[in-house]
Amino acid sequence: METTKIATLGHTRPHRRSRLLGIGVGLMLSFLLLSAIFTASLSGIFVSATNDAPTELIIRSITDTTAQIYWTTQNETQGLVQYGTNPSQLAMIAPEVVGGKEHTIDLTLLKPASTYYFTIRIGDTVFDNGGTPWTFATKPADFATGPADASAPIGEDSAASQEPVLTCPETANCDVIKERLGQGCTTADYIQCLQKRQ
Repeated sequence: METTKIATLGHTRPHRRSRLLGIGVGLMLSFLLLSAIFTASLSGIFVSATNDAPTELIIRSITDTTAQIYWTTQNETQGLVQYGTNPSQLAMIAPEVVGGKEHTIDLTLLKPASTYYFTIRIGDTVFDNGGTPWTFATKPADFATGPADASAPIGEDSAASQEPVLTCPETANCDVIKERLGQGCTTADYIQCLQKRQ
């Protein structure tokens, strides 16, 4: 009987050690995984991309040569719109002058009756419509924006009733253009001025 008892004791000890070793290794790997996830969430790896993503995207004020891209973000960001008439070559860029949580970029000098494709870049991340660029189409060249564009009788009252058209001044002083943003000047005018300076 002692022989059987010794054989049983010799057989159970290695089994208990390997089971304890397996539990220890499992706990250590779980701890390392949890600490990596915790560190990544503190550094913003999982949070920043979603908070910077454009939401409430609206393409508005489309005419034959202009369009306005509007979106919001949860964080204060500064982005740009990359656009063009070929979805695989978005060669034109319209950047924001000032960042924020609400974003508006005017696209100007567009071709009438054309389809345009665009993406939004914030930092190093490009946002699109599920793997393809967003799209919109400009109006035809003979597009009328409404009753104000309809021909009115020429007379003293007709000229006085029309609002003055604000235009962007032709100047090499980009600060003047920047001050007139939204009042006749667009971000494209400002960028063109900066490019002429260089």
